[in-house]
Amino acid sequence: MKRIFLLLGIARALVLEDDLSITWEVKDEIFRIQVHVDAENMEFPFGIGINRRDDGISKESELLWFTKDDFNQKLFSENGDFTNSTASVWSLNETSESKLLIIERPVCASTSEFNYVTIDSKTLTLVWSPPGVDLSAENWKSKLLHFQEFGNPPKAGCEDENGEFCEEYTVKANLTAERTQYWCKLVELPKEKSQMVGFELIAEKSEKYLHHALLYGCSGIPDGDLDFNEEFVCGDYTMMHLMKCFHAVAIAAVGSTSFDYPAEAGFPLGPGEMQFAILEVHYDNPFGDSGVEMNSGLKLKMTKNLRENEAGHISVGATWMFYLPPNAASFNLRGTCPHQCIEALTDEDYEMNIFAHSSHSHAYAKSSKNYFKT
Repeated sequence: MKRIFLLLGIARALVLEDDLSITWEVKDEIFRIQVHVDAENMEFPFGIGINRRDDGISKESELLWFTKDDFNQKLFSENGDFTNSTASVWSLNETSESKLLIIERPVCASTSEFNYVTIDSKTLTLVWSPPGVDLSAENWKSKLLHFQEFGNPPKAGCEDENGEFCEEYTVKANLTAERTQYWCKLVELPKEKSQMVGFELIAEKSEKYLHHALLYGCSGIPDGDLDFNEEFVCGDYTMMHLMKCFHAVAIAAVGSTSFDYPAEAGFPLGPGEMQFAILEVHYDNPFGDSGVEMNSGLKLKMTKNLRENEAGHISVGATWMFYLPPNAASFNLRGTCPHQCIEALTDEDYEMNIFAHSSHSHAYAKSSKNYFKT
């Protein structure tokens, strides 16, 4: 079976099992999944679905169950039973010659029986039951994904004539069977005066496991026994190197597009600015695979022709820990950046313009909104 991967850092294809892979697209308000199966070796039945949260299957999951002759939508009850849905919005177009199963539904869909997921740029969870196993809750696997990209489409490369240059920073990892894994590397940024003006995810052949890549800027060479360009297992936020390297300046997750700064702004690098960084790559391994070699990270777009305005990055909200209030449908999380802090960064009058923002949350969050007040 031909394994399909995209090379642009945007996950639109994923191998689930040896004989099962999917591709997907959102077009004209229709969410379409193409299920590629091995015509000779594929075993039935199998399942596939979507969940809002990363907790396997639940009563909120959209579950489709495929047999050799048909498919139907299943509902999962709190007591662990599966029942057939009588009001499915999914449709099936099967191409038997190539064993390509095309399932689709509207991006926004609802029935009186079931509250369907809206397919947008929020993180959702793909769930599936491997081919040839019984319809049982413990057999289903899951993987966090963005089904619909957000931001602007990726731009093609660096424009050398404008003084731009690109550098790729990657972390080589050898995955264990553990579900959540973080791998890091200390990297040295350009020594000459320059600016970062964009970045994108490097995810070639790693979309099956990759969650995100993040670049922590350092205020100096971090403490601890770290060597440049040597990978190490990380994820413990009490590690010594984070005392000088805990300022996130670039982050990209599976499903996100590249990011470009406004034409008049760039993030300062070089002497007197950020010269060192920790590259962190987070892998999600719901399959329990081990001995898998990965090479993922970030591609930075930089320029030697300094732009008029310097860009910065401010992290607000939760720092180390916060607690979810019990029995609350929603709550507010506030973060502040006092003007004294910003004034300490400059010797002259400044004007701040917010041109981009992003939020990040995990399994308990269903949606979030950002508000800014100056």
